[in-house]
Amino acid sequence: MAIYILNLAILVLMLGSMSVSVESADINESVKKPASRYTLYLGGRPAFIQDYQQAILKEILAQNGEAEIQVERTEVTSLRAEKLVAEEKIFDLSISTIPEHEEVKGLIRIAAPIHNGLLGLRHLIIHKDNRDRFLSDFDIDAFSQMSVGQGSSWSEMKIYQHAGIPITGSHEFGRLFDMLKLKRIAYLPLGVIEARMALKAMGDNYRELEIVEDVYILYAMPSYIVVSEKNAELAEKVRIGLREIQESGRLTSLFNRYFSRQLESVDPSSSTLVVLANPLLPKDENNNIIQSVIDQYFASGSRLIYLPTVTNSQTSKVNVNN
Repeated sequence: MAIYILNLAILVLMLGSMSVSVESADINESVKKPASRYTLYLGGRPAFIQDYQQAILKEILAQNGEAEIQVERTEVTSLRAEKLVAEEKIFDLSISTIPEHEEVKGLIRIAAPIHNGLLGLRHLIIHKDNRDRFLSDFDIDAFSQMSVGQGSSWSEMKIYQHAGIPITGSHEFGRLFDMLKLKRIAYLPLGVIEARMALKAMGDNYRELEIVEDVYILYAMPSYIVVSEKNAELAEKVRIGLREIQESGRLTSLFNRYFSRQLESVDPSSSTLVVLANPLLPKDENNNIIQSVIDQYFASGSRLIYLPTVTNSQTSKVNVNN
């Protein structure tokens, strides 16, 4: 009898232990759900801007649960990147400044004001020998004939073409600085949130180059988060997360953390802004974005010069120099 009672007690203890183990397993399974994994393409921008874009996307997707983001920084053309997103090959998301690619179908573009309109506000990097050509009272007609340096795959090249400005392009970012140093181009326009760090990164071999302090180029250049139409669930997560970080102020906080120092270089007091139209955008959107940047960052006394869009037959040709 004593042996029977002992065996019964052992059986009860074993069953209790199994119950606890099963419950613990259930709890652990619910806590440790696998994170969603996405590949984000971020080529074509300086590393610190890519870091900001990665932080923004991570924050957006975190609003919908845990997510892991793998970043691909190998540079391909914007057209190629968007095709890979549309086909869900390699990339799940990318950040674009192009409202639409005629050659690419099957994409969802989500307007994302993550750069505060500042991708289209450009510092001019010049050769010091040409400083007098860029004084605040410079001749706009002469300026229109100066050759601008552009990356041959940059979407903003169309903006300069439609303004009739001569363009010299390069497939390599560093070559643009070489061409400027050799005076093969008159200026290299880079965003105010990237120009100083980009010039500094080129090192002492480019001490002949400098930034014009009170002349800017300004055009509308909105940002979009691009997702395949095949992944409507991801697109909805992006929309919800973007709205939440905007409303909470988290977007503004991240932007200021990354770019407040760069914005100290913007002189609002006596600036000249050469304003170009973006032919890829409707007129109202052009005007609204440009006016928003002017209202936020420049004084009422700033000089605005609107460079008209030329006809298709007058658009400038691109000279690719490598």
